Amino acid sequence: LAGSIVDQHLAHRSVREARRLQDLTNATFEGIAIHADGRLVDGNDALARLLGYALPAMIGRDVSSLIAPEHREAANRQMAGSTEGTDEICMLHADGSRVPVEILGREMDYKGQRVRVAAIRDITERKAAEAQIRFMANHDALTRLPNRVLFRDRLEQALLWARRADEQVAVLCLDVDRFKDVNDLRGHGAGDA
Repeated sequence: LAGSIVDQHLAHRSVREARRLQDLTNATFEGIAIHADGRLVDGNDALARLLGYALPAMIGRDVSSLIAPEHREAANRQMAGSTEGTDEICMLHADGSRVPVEILGREMDYKGQRVRVAAIRDITERKAAEAQIRFMANHDALTRLPNRVLFRDRLEQALLWARRADEQVAVLCLDVDRFKDVNDLRGHGAGDA
């Protein structure tokens, strides 16, 4: 009877600990993917939301099927544990769109087997901000046309290509006569238009 009571107590404690662990993983902002032998063993709600799947539908899937083809090599290195630090890759959403993420992984024991756990952070907003900064650095804010920085970069590329191909490059310059008069007489709005 005492042994049965202890067993029952330990079983309830194990269930409580498992629930507590699941609640903790679901409370994180990053997706958590636990995988072994290239298959997803478990994950959290954030991973399911990030990729647009129900978590049970993801369990058992080949992890590489969730990763954009051009990023599978980097993801495989991360899954094999041969990469230190984080990698930036694109994962595939259920709707087919790409989700830029940052992944970091490590090995651990999980339910009696050696697995790899990966923390997956959505970096969509960061990538959009970086693209906006790049655009602003290379384009005029008013006209959204390429600026001198981008012109110089493209000219250098064209000159390098011309040298390698033994070709020539031409630059055409346009100037608007009396443009200041347009601004002065009709206003800057008309000049901008």
